[in-house]
Amino acid sequence: MKKKIFFSLLIFALIPTFFGFQSINHKDFFVLFNHKIGESYKRIELLNKKNNLAKLGKEEVTGKISGKIYYHAKVSGLGGLVTIRYENFSDEEGWVFNGEIITKANIKGNGNFDGKVDVSGLYNASVYFDKVKLEDNLPSEGSYGVAFAGESRVEVPYQAYFE
Repeated sequence: MKKKIFFSLLIFALIPTFFGFQSINHKDFFVLFNHKIGESYKRIELLNKKNNLAKLGKEEVTGKISGKIYYHAKVSGLGGLVTIRYENFSDEEGWVFNGEIITKANIKGNGNFDGKVDVSGLYNASVYFDKVKLEDNLPSEGSYGVAFAGESRVEVPYQAYFE
């Protein structure tokens, strides 16, 4: 009888693994997402220039598995407008990105984010950037929205970016 109960519990515990479901809270998902998408930032040469003016221009990066990233940074008013667009971009199994991250900032890197990136694969979720403010090119106020497929958006404090 004990063996039967043990095997029943074991099978019940493993069902999510067999079907690819992973349980994770919104904040932990955002931290993981941020690390995964951050790897793609390293591949955008213009984005990694030291001087903000040197970051201006267009660039296209092909995913190791699929898709592309389109980077476009231009002068807009007294500041800059940077758009990073993901189209079916994947560098790693289980992580596919679609959407845009838009940054509007002055020459000192103060401004705000906008846009949304949809994630599919291991997790199905959307990350919203519309409530995050920047200071010196880094998040300094606000929150990121995270919504798992079929669920409502939950706000994750901007400090999670640094975890």
